[in-house]
Amino acid sequence: MGREPVTLEDLASIAVHAGLSYRQIRRDFDRAFIVEVLNECGWNQCKAARQLGMHRNTLNRKIYELKIVRPARAPRKPPAPYVRVDWRERAS
Repeated sequence: MGREPVTLEDLASIAVHAGLSYRQIRRDFDRAFIVEVLNECGWNQCKAARQLGMHRNTLNRKIYELKIVRPARAPRKPPAPYVRVDWRERAS
């Protein structure tokens, strides 16, 4: 029915046959893993660092080194127009 999950051995084999370097594979994996955890934690860096088992400053450094940027948020709906209510009129 569904596809079988890809194993680490499968990924290693694909990387070797593609001629990718260990450094590039490691960088790509770190980047994808950190972004996934950040998304899971709503981009709360303290929570993400805790889940990753590293200090918040280390996570911050990795975000900088890996050039990870937070995706733009969906534009918010404009607030409802302000309607001034004269409460004195309602009391009458």
